[in-house]
Amino acid sequence: MGPVAGCRDPGVRVTDDLDQRTQRTPAEFLKLIASTTVTSPTPDLNAALGDAAWLAGLIRNSDQVLMECYAPLFSHVRNRLGDTVLPATARALPGLATVATRAGNRLYVAVVNSGTQKVDVPVELKGLVKGVRKHATATVLTGPSRTTTNTLTDPAVLVPRTSTVTGAAAAFTSTLPPLSVTVLELVLT
Repeated sequence: MGPVAGCRDPGVRVTDDLDQRTQRTPAEFLKLIASTTVTSPTPDLNAALGDAAWLAGLIRNSDQVLMECYAPLFSHVRNRLGDTVLPATARALPGLATVATRAGNRLYVAVVNSGTQKVDVPVELKGLVKGVRKHATATVLTGPSRTTTNTLTDPAVLVPRTSTVTGAAAAFTSTLPPLSVTVLELVLT
């Protein structure tokens, strides 16, 4: 496994190798305690992007990961992922890591854009019986640079922002900000 594109944090690993595994390959126990950066005691946006790419890969390849350990996850889960992993093809685009999941009538598409340019990502939802509501929710964590960080005296520099996305459909385009983690929540009709 190699470093996430654009990320300097040596503790962050991308899960591209897991994408190449077969069902006959033994499952693994993978761990990442947390990213560390020179901005200690709080990691910067670069570390958050790397961690998000790592977790997207673990979820996407959950059939190949026997166990995983990620300490910060325990304090930040906000019901933003489903319980069934779906195929996601946007991960083939350079600089992006993706995972798609479903829980009941909700679809979640999480995309990490580790690049410094905004990216228009085509979203194509295949196999839907009906469709999705035209209004979706986007939760985005982004910042002006990789070194942007929350501090103990200013802990809200980087916070997720939620907005409404109009025009969601079985096929639509979502524009992702640079240096961002975006979770799209779509409701099935």
